[in-house]
Amino acid sequence: MIQDYYKKWRTLSNSNQFKQIAFKEFQLGESCGIVVKNFLNQTCINTLLSNYELVKAEDKSGFNKLEGVVYPAPFSVLAHDNFNEKTIKSILPKGKQMLEQLLLNVEMKGENLVDYIFKFFNQGCKIKNIVKGELNGDLLQNESVHYLTIRELFSDQGGINKHNEKELQLYYKRYFELLNIPVPHFQMSFFMMIQKPTIGGELEIHNQYFGTNHQHDPNDLIHTPKIDVGDLVIFNGGDNYHSVHNGTGDVTRVTLGGFLSKQEDKFIMWS
Repeated sequence: MIQDYYKKWRTLSNSNQFKQIAFKEFQLGESCGIVVKNFLNQTCINTLLSNYELVKAEDKSGFNKLEGVVYPAPFSVLAHDNFNEKTIKSILPKGKQMLEQLLLNVEMKGENLVDYIFKFFNQGCKIKNIVKGELNGDLLQNESVHYLTIRELFSDQGGINKHNEKELQLYYKRYFELLNIPVPHFQMSFFMMIQKPTIGGELEIHNQYFGTNHQHDPNDLIHTPKIDVGDLVIFNGGDNYHSVHNGTGDVTRVTLGGFLSKQEDKFIMWS
């Protein structure tokens, strides 16, 4: 029943289970979300956090909001200029440089972290191919977008409000036109937990769905998957309303992630 879909989560002990069964279930709507335990090891996490601190020290121009910061600045910052292609063309190189700094010398199981992530998703999708998203407009031709961002959620700032990605697709319609993706479309959210706050910071999946009149459902209809540092989380953020609970204490919530969106016979990764 759709009323119970928000509770349907699968926890996997290793990535092979994702390849064998979990992604198929996800696409068929039999699973709302998947947690892959220990996707990243502590050495990889330590390098990511160290690189992130260096990027922050060198450049304060991440997409700052009261609740946190995103590096590189995500596509949503472009809405202030109606997604003018000149603006996009001017900020993409700087963002790519930030992303390269963040991911420089980050390895997982003997290979580059980016290759490790793409291999995981490509093996899971089997027929579908995972590629980096590219913008195609009047000025932008085959210009790859940011495919991962790191997000730091500050403590005691209220967390992230309830939302779903299909609603955001409608709001940022021009961006998705540049990605050659129809609006609205199937979209998965994914992130790796890099650092957990002292208290709170949980992902909350609400029993509310895109295209329904459930915006005012009681807030106690929530599923909170158990997510630890190093885990990979994949969920249907396009259809399910979701939020992040307020974190408290001296340690902030840090994640690395992005989105997977279906484009004809492939999935594109962007963030």
